[in-house]
Amino acid sequence: MKRWQRMGMAMMMGWLSSFVWSLVLAQDFPSSTAQIAAWNLAGIPPISDERLEEQVKALQILDAEVIALVEVNPVAVLERLQAKLTDAGVAYAEPVMLDQPGV
Repeated sequence: MKRWQRMGMAMMMGWLSSFVWSLVLAQDFPSSTAQIAAWNLAGIPPISDERLEEQVKALQILDAEVIALVEVNPVAVLERLQAKLTDAGVAYAEPVMLDQPGV
């Protein structure tokens, strides 16, 4: 893993932990634990419809309360992914997209 990739992961994990704590403090969970996942969509090249279907199946099996997605490309795939997950019975709140400087 290259240095810039490690730095990006460290930044993402720092943001994720802050986000998770704010989520935990803002809501009541039915249990004392939550499954949190970081999932790389590997959106380079852009994600095809076939691959998106496979990603939906995998995320459905994962069944995490919070998911941090990386390499979302194009960004519009996030809306399609959320719609497909909702259709599959896995509903999430509105996604939060961090600024992508230089993209």
